[in-house]
Amino acid sequence: MTLGKNITDNSTLTDNSLSLNMTCDSLSISKSLKRKKKKKVFKNGRLRNFNPKKVFSSKLRNKVDKLFKMKVRIIKEEFNSKKKEIIKERKDLDKLLNNKLIFFK
Repeated sequence: MTLGKNITDNSTLTDNSLSLNMTCDSLSISKSLKRKKKKKVFKNGRLRNFNPKKVFSSKLRNKVDKLFKMKVRIIKEEFNSKKKEIIKERKDLDKLLNNKLIFFK
């Protein structure tokens, strides 16, 4: 694109004295169109700029969180089941002790 200005002798600009010559090349247009746009990704219902490191790290973090929660849940279930078994054994032992104590009296 080229811009040409004609200024009068008085060095004042008027509408008639200013002339614009604009020529467009196909190359200059195609260069501006070929600019890379940032990829966009939908996340939480909103469009945001795509940053692969953030997306993949957040996906990995989410997977790790899910696995951790599952493991904690499994450990809690195992603990609760062992706790129930221990309580049952204790009750059984208490019954046996009570029976033996009654028997020895």
